[in-house]
Amino acid sequence: MQPSDLAASGGPPDYAGLVALIRSRLGALAPGQMRIARLILSDPTAVAVRTAAGSAALAKVHPSSMIRFARAFGYPGYRGLVAVCQAHLADRARLVGRFQQGAAASSSVGAASAALGGERPARADYMDAFDSDSRNLAATFAGIDPAAWRRAVEILSTAEHVHVIGLRKCLAVAELLAYLLHIVRANVHLVAPVQAGLADCVRDMRPGHALVAVSLWRYTWDTVRAVAHAQDRGVRVIALTDSAVSPLAAKAEATICVEGESPFVLRSLTSAVAVAQALVASLARRGGRDVIATLEQDDAVLSEFGTYAEDTLP
Repeated sequence: MQPSDLAASGGPPDYAGLVALIRSRLGALAPGQMRIARLILSDPTAVAVRTAAGSAALAKVHPSSMIRFARAFGYPGYRGLVAVCQAHLADRARLVGRFQQGAAASSSVGAASAALGGERPARADYMDAFDSDSRNLAATFAGIDPAAWRRAVEILSTAEHVHVIGLRKCLAVAELLAYLLHIVRANVHLVAPVQAGLADCVRDMRPGHALVAVSLWRYTWDTVRAVAHAQDRGVRVIALTDSAVSPLAAKAEATICVEGESPFVLRSLTSAVAVAQALVASLARRGGRDVIATLEQDDAVLSEFGTYAEDTLP
């Protein structure tokens, strides 16, 4: 089934459209339908390579439920879901392939250099982390929905105040994002319920503000509560998370998903940090001359206070 056939059938013609439609209906889905939705959103590969019976077994539903679910979302049958997931995987594979070709070229240069100098040294343990994060970065940036990215940048650009929250392992990402955002725009606040309670930290949120919430599996409850509070207050929410079915994504206006697989005990934050930096870079690019003027003013103040050792060196 081709994309044109999908469009003609009435179902979303691509995976991004399917994700948006499913998310818009999450609150109305029955338990079995919710399990199917979670499977499609969290593991499209499983749907792309399996029969209706195979996917049904993963979702713990009857195979006929997969067909009914597909029809409920505008497709003539289960093959429509499969085609959308397969096209999505093919797109990601092409982008990841380009990244990996570049990495392979660098590796080949390194191998050739080692060969010229004699025996190549044994592979270091830290290269496992490099390999894992290379895959994470490639998959993360290949999987970003351009519309969601543009929406996130627009929210960060137009909000009167931007609040940023990320707790436990995600605190480092939130602190970096808040710091970088404050360089290119005013009124940025880190929500850090350490000395004060969460209620004290979020009580000033109101319409016209934005909240960027950073949380990866297992999703810290205070971050989830802050997102729910923000949504109730009419605050625009950006979720930086690891799944389209995370508790943050359901309440966010823009969701950016990152990969965090790791060969070690803790999940990797490398992709989350990279996305945070890229968001600020996009915001700065959108701000143009105003951002340059702000940076020049900040640099003057930093020099006045002798912030950096470089400013005091002879």
